[in-house]
Amino acid sequence: MKIPVDFEQKVKMPAQINGRSYPYQISAKDLMDDFRYAALQVDQTPVGGLYLTEEISISGERTVKLDGEAVSGGGSDHPWKITSTENGWSVAAGDVYSQDGSSVPSGSLSDQTSTNVYVFLEIERESATRAITNINLESNASEYSSNDSYQYRVIGYIGATTSDIIQYQFEEIRLSEELVVVNGEFKLQVYEMSHQNNYDPPA
Repeated sequence: MKIPVDFEQKVKMPAQINGRSYPYQISAKDLMDDFRYAALQVDQTPVGGLYLTEEISISGERTVKLDGEAVSGGGSDHPWKITSTENGWSVAAGDVYSQDGSSVPSGSLSDQTSTNVYVFLEIERESATRAITNINLESNASEYSSNDSYQYRVIGYIGATTSDIIQYQFEEIRLSEELVVVNGEFKLQVYEMSHQNNYDPPA
C-alpha cells in the first residue's frame, strides 16, 4: 500500500543542523495527509441488503457500523435463485434443457411464506416421446417421488425462517433420460449433462 507520506523513509533522512525537519521534527501536514488517507470512507451503497452507516456523537466520537438486513440465497443473480423478501421468499425463473437441446422455462415463484420446506421443480414429460412439456416451481415439507410422467428436482431448502435459505442449484439444468436395469427390472433414470453437445465415440 502506498501512503502519501512514508515516515520510515523520512526518519532515515540526513539530520538537519537546525533540527527543524526530519528526523527531528515531524510535519503536521504530513501527519494529516496520512490520517485522511487512512480514514474509512463510508459508502452507503447496499450490498446483499447490507450497508455501512456513520454516526458522530456530540463529543466527536465516530462510529461506523453495518446496517440493513442480509438477503440470503447467494450472490449475483442466477437461475433458480431463492431470495428472502418482505413477504417471505421468492424463486427466480430458469430453463431446463432436454437431451435434444430444447429448453422449457419454469416461470417464477413469488411471495411464499412456508418454512421448513424443500423448493423443487416438477418436470412434466410427454408419455410417448419423453419430451419435457412443462415445468412448475413448487414447495413441500418432503420430497416427492418421481414417476413416468413427473420428475422432481430439489433446488433449495427454506429453514425455520423465510430468510434461512440453502441454495442447491445455481445454473441452468440439462437433463438426459436413460433406460437402466435395477434389480433385474427396467427403469428410467435422469442424468444431468455438463453440456448439450453429443459426439461420436472413437473409431
